[in-house]
Amino acid sequence: MVGAITSYSGITRVRSHQALESLEIDGNLRRLEVGSLAPFLMSCSDKLQSVEGLEAKFWAHPKIGEALQMIGYASKVLRSDSLDPSISMTDLIKMIAQGSPWTRIQLDTSMMTKGVADAIVRHSAGNHLEAVEILHRGRSDSGPGMQGYHMQEILHRSPRLKTFLAHWLVDDVISDRDILSSEWATRSLEHIDLKIAVFRPFDCAPIHVHMHSYDIQRQVLRRIGQQKKLRKLVIGGMTIGYFKKRIYRQFECLEMNLESGLDELADLKELVELDISEMNHRVRVPDLEWMARNFPSLERLSMGMSDRPLPADVTEWLRRHRPGWASY
Repeated sequence: MVGAITSYSGITRVRSHQALESLEIDGNLRRLEVGSLAPFLMSCSDKLQSVEGLEAKFWAHPKIGEALQMIGYASKVLRSDSLDPSISMTDLIKMIAQGSPWTRIQLDTSMMTKGVADAIVRHSAGNHLEAVEILHRGRSDSGPGMQGYHMQEILHRSPRLKTFLAHWLVDDVISDRDILSSEWATRSLEHIDLKIAVFRPFDCAPIHVHMHSYDIQRQVLRRIGQQKKLRKLVIGGMTIGYFKKRIYRQFECLEMNLESGLDELADLKELVELDISEMNHRVRVPDLEWMARNFPSLERLSMGMSDRPLPADVTEWLRRHRPGWASY
């Protein structure tokens, strides 16, 4: 049974909805009085599986929370577009910490303060989290937000995690040291979207320095390669440069070639999309040929670099072979 509330007066006429399975609340939620909404929810039963349209701030209200708890219902999604625009970071942190067992947390970059990131990490210990999505909407004015150690802790604590999107955090990356500091609890990731920072020496550095970098990159790629259900992989992102505070393509990043460990991704047979367009990768023809052989599900490879052309041999290979999955 599906029900809908389109006005405040509609609530007061309800007596019992024991068979209700899905509820959609339309209209101006600011006019809903908790005194009427809570009894309505209490009139439902544990058959209620879906409540749509209820602003997130209502979930944090004690009476609403008590009513939902009584019928065994828990909101699972916390989205920035369902929050009161004037919500304070203190209230948001409290909502994450004391609210429902969120399975999906989707917040804007402007909300990603250190306190919010800390709260998400603490929440991830509850084994509920399946998705963390940081969307590109503004920047936090409260200093450093979600740092690399936050990202690693979420990956370390969340065995059900399927989606992790955080590459829009311009100032913040997850480093090779973060990634290799502990194991990832999940083996179910389907979508990774992270800005990964690794040690990349200059071309003039001694060979042993390059070999050390390759070893680190290989270990990082091995960690990603364990996610055999991965369908979309976006790595790299724009960063603020040291000079003139301009936005630059990420340089301290994975090279994504066979020499530095690309073959560690050989088990990603379900990979549909690979995007490395926002970092200074070093993909050459042997690497493209390897991808063609080892990524049978690949439909899109984005690797074009707007600030410099692809190497001539890569451009020629793409021109001759015209793989349907290559975007450049």
